[in-house]
This record gives sequence, structure tokens and C-alpha cells, in this order.
Amino acid sequence: MGQAAEEKKYYTVEEYLQYEEESEFRSEFYKGELFPIEATTRRHSNIVLNVATTLRTTLRAQGCDIVTENVKVEVIKNVYYPYPDVVLTCDPDDNHTLIIKKPTLIVEVLSPSTSDYDKSFKWKQYRKITSLRYYMMISQDEVSVELFSRSDNQSLWSFQEFADIQDIIHLKNPDFDLKLSAIYELIEF
Repeated sequence: MGQAAEEKKYYTVEEYLQYEEESEFRSEFYKGELFPIEATTRRHSNIVLNVATTLRTTLRAQGCDIVTENVKVEVIKNVYYPYPDVVLTCDPDDNHTLIIKKPTLIVEVLSPSTSDYDKSFKWKQYRKITSLRYYMMISQDEVSVELFSRSDNQSLWSFQEFADIQDIIHLKNPDFDLKLSAIYELIEF
């Protein structure tokens, strides 16, 4: 005789936040379910650090805050809370300690196991964040950065691809230049 199928556990956002405080491992929250986050590579971690350090050095003076991998973003209230690799917020009211609610820029460093998820599901969800101006996806396997930028018309996004280490990505709001050489500093392929 077979065993009964294990019943799925669904969490409220409050239960999820409590679970996260007590857990050694991070999980993304989507529609009441928890999805464990996989460990990253050293290269992934170094790219995250390079981007965050470069952003912080320049944009902190403009009143922006930069967080990495261990702070959630509220994409859809009570529905979706992922952990992007780098998040920039320039809203002075976005001061919750565990959750960013008004991101300006979200950066994901792509890996073979997450690339499709970051380019499809996450991107579809991130577009719903009204404060989001930029979504950047960075390859860790080659010099390649994809940038989506929101126009003043909230529903229109433009796309740019950068593949030369000498390329410079210009963000208009906030005003900032990000060199690919800074993103990939000390990264060997």
C-alpha cells in the first residue's frame, strides 16, 4: 500500500517573514509557497559585489541605497517576494529593513540554472513594479549585459545589449554611468 502524498504547506506573508528570520536558508515566496534559493558561484558573487560597490560609491551621495542578495523585493504585495542579486532604491520612504518596496534598478546575475527563470518569469513580474526604471541581466559566463529601461510611458520598455568590455551603460534616472570593465573587474572567463 502506497503512502499518502505529502500535503503542500502554504504560508501567509507574515508566516514567511517569520520563517525567514529563523531559517538558515533563504527562500523566495510566491502565492504562499516557498522556493529555496540555490547557492551561487564565486564568479557570481564577485560580479554582484562589483556592481553593488560601483553603484554605492557614486549613488549613495544622491540619496540612493544599494542592497544585495539578502534583502527581498515586494514585487506584488502578499504574492511575490524574490531576492534579486542587486537592488537600487532612490525613494527616501523605502526604508523597511527586510523588504525593498520601491526599487529603481534590479540586477540579476545569470547562471545556467536561473537564466531562463530570470529572463522570463521574473522579468514578467518585475515589470509590474511601478517604481522600477531598469532591469539588468548580467552573464557570468561571458561579457554580456542586457538592459531594459522604462520610458516615461509606464508600459513602454527599451532594450539594449552590451558585449564589449569597453562599453559604458548610461542610466538617466538616477544619472549614472556603469562601465562593463567595472562589472567584470577581476573576472576571468
